Amino acid sequence: MSLILNGDLTKLKNLGMGMYKDAVDAGKPFKVWLEDYVATKEGGGFETPYRGLSNMETFMEIRRMKAAGETVPMTAYELALAAHDIKAFGSITDPVSKFFTNASTSTLFPEFIGTRIYTGAIVSAIWPFFMQETVNITGLTFKKIYLNDTAPQRQGGRVGRGGLFPKKTFTVGDESVNLEKYGVEIEFDYEILADQPLNLYGKELEKIGKQIGVDETDDMFYILVNGDGNSNGLESAQTVSAVTSGSVSKLDIIDLATACPMPYNLNVFAGPTAYMRLYWDALSDMTNPNLQKAEIPIPLPMGYRWDSGQMLSVTDRFYGVDKSQAISYVTNDAMLLTETDRIINKQVVTTVVSKRGIFTVNTQDAIGCLDITA
Repeated sequence: MSLILNGDLTKLKNLGMGMYKDAVDAGKPFKVWLEDYVATKEGGGFETPYRGLSNMETFMEIRRMKAAGETVPMTAYELALAAHDIKAFGSITDPVSKFFTNASTSTLFPEFIGTRIYTGAIVSAIWPFFMQETVNITGLTFKKIYLNDTAPQRQGGRVGRGGLFPKKTFTVGDESVNLEKYGVEIEFDYEILADQPLNLYGKELEKIGKQIGVDETDDMFYILVNGDGNSNGLESAQTVSAVTSGSVSKLDIIDLATACPMPYNLNVFAGPTAYMRLYWDALSDMTNPNLQKAEIPIPLPMGYRWDSGQMLSVTDRFYGVDKSQAISYVTNDAMLLTETDRIINKQVVTTVVSKRGIFTVNTQDAIGCLDITA
């Protein structure tokens, strides 16, 4: 159940399409910008716990609260829906036409499309579990920072009086990196959709998002194996082979966990379903898994099954990382819709829905692999 925080909902009844431009000018996704707006006097004076969070952070915080059985406060977007008495979520919802009661309600419709697709993309993807955090930027390009840190340079130093410590140097890439687009082109036809329940339409939109989440995850595994264009993908020295080809033993489980050199610990990985079944079966064969895990000085990694993209091209491998160091995802943190103004005006329109982002390798030594049929 969501909680409405103190504030004046009537202040949210005068929204306009110009707010999307205001969000762009502020360098924020619309829903993130709306969190700031509802905190103002003009927006009702609400203080939600999501202000200052990215879309991803808000999604993960809501997921955490639901899992913990906590009361979940409304987001700014949900407050705006409540102000207009639009029931967009749950088992009983209004039809799509409810969004087009007036200019203010119409303003909220593009964000409904973007939110449902974004939700599908996050639910289906496993890439968020492979990194400690994402990097949100306001533009569509960035320059990556590098630490010149080869193995011989990595060693620290203990020196006497007047001695010099090893020098670490940061550099910035010469060329800007463009964020890739993951998305689809969809047609919005008001006459066809007007009477459709919003929950049904939302579920169909989530299907679009789920494929985007799959595409992004496939890209992440490709980058782990092949690098991000800087010769920094999986190294042969960090690919361990199964003791017995075609099977997964207890020793293989431990070898995978220790595939990365110190100080990195491989703590998350994925593999095709057929071999993940062997992995989980090997875990269950341990006479006392909890105690046996406790005897290992590093935790065993969390495993996910994945049957797409890179996993289909090389089907007999587990790919894993130290999620605190291996890879980053740079994104603009939103679903972007073209033709937003025309959607608001109820026209038949073909719009491109896209999510921009790019995976970059931070630390090559934090990537590991188990080759099962070597």
